[in-house]
Amino acid sequence: MSEKQTCPRRQEGTQHNVVNEDEWSTRSWKFTDVEEARKWNEEETRKKNEEDAAKGYKGHTHCNPRYWLWPGPGSKPRLCSYCNCIHPEDALRLKREFKFEVEKTRKYYKVYMHLPGYGIGMVNVMANMQAGVDPVESLKGQEVEHIYPPLKAYSPHFTEDQWRELIS
Repeated sequence: MSEKQTCPRRQEGTQHNVVNEDEWSTRSWKFTDVEEARKWNEEETRKKNEEDAAKGYKGHTHCNPRYWLWPGPGSKPRLCSYCNCIHPEDALRLKREFKFEVEKTRKYYKVYMHLPGYGIGMVNVMANMQAGVDPVESLKGQEVEHIYPPLKAYSPHFTEDQWRELIS
């Protein structure tokens, strides 16, 4: 399923005069099997690290996978093909029906949406760290694998009322 649109974030880049070249689609949700998603993303990460090492970059990087496993609940949300923003109707549905958590960022126009329980998990990590638990140990079990993305929402895709509801 896809529907044509023009991403409002295009005005930030060089392709600001392109119209109706973007779409809302579920194509980024390629996987239905956890092991298949994990294997594919590990391979992508390995390739990216090898490319970076060949360029002389040091350290380990994480790839930004193009395809994800939708863990549910509910149906796969539509994403903008240009900026990967979640469709406003899908964002509000996930928040209302499935209690997805909204995390504000330093950017007034951007938030992340996480599976229910993410916030309390991070609070527990911080409490453990303040109690002197090694940060690496504290994060074990809290890291979300690279097969589940944090969903991004950008205000330019939303009406004022939709954005207000999402961030409230």
